[in-house]
Amino acid sequence: MAEGSGGIALCLSPEGRRNGEALVRFEDSEQRELALRRHRHFLHNRYIEVYRATRNDFLQIAAGSNSEAVRFVSRGSTGAMIVRMRGLPYDCTEAQILEFFAEGENGCKVTDGGILFVNKSDGRPTGDAFVMFDSEEAGQKALTKHKRTIGTRYIELFRSTQAEVQQVVNRNLENDQRMIVHGSSRKDCIRLRGLPYEAHVENIVEFLGETARHIMFQVNRTCNSCSHG
Repeated sequence: MAEGSGGIALCLSPEGRRNGEALVRFEDSEQRELALRRHRHFLHNRYIEVYRATRNDFLQIAAGSNSEAVRFVSRGSTGAMIVRMRGLPYDCTEAQILEFFAEGENGCKVTDGGILFVNKSDGRPTGDAFVMFDSEEAGQKALTKHKRTIGTRYIELFRSTQAEVQQVVNRNLENDQRMIVHGSSRKDCIRLRGLPYEAHVENIVEFLGETARHIMFQVNRTCNSCSHG
């Protein structure tokens, strides 16, 4: 979706579960005011509450913490191996990565939930991802696929570490914190409450209707918490 696929932060509880809230950032305060008219409208069979929020609210949540990286590395059992991928298509999906490693004579299985895409500070993909494998053997098989393709892109593969995962994610979060300083009080965001826990970005775009055309940036980020304020 080229229109309305941006500026949406789905919120998670500290336990990593969706908590039924999201923050949405628009191009300007006028579009935010239009979106507020959706207060108490339905998303499927749920009444959704819509409240004002500031850009600072959105960026603080979008910056989050490195809990996403922590959850990723914690999935690895003793002997697990991490592989870094470079050169991915910007629209690459988890399903494509799973297929990339599973096919062929050296097919190997990715750890459940063991894919972490690396995004720029504004949420756009970098073309990198970290992938977890349950064993050294599986990880070594994965590395044999170096320079194979996804779509038309040659994919580079490198052995990685938990420390590198944390370093890369933290670097992006530092960039996010610098973004907060600029224009942090602008009133161009809303907070949604009462979302179904299984709601996706597409559902929020559907709920917002025509105003979704004016959502800011190309961001699809899941955040670690939402403070109430």
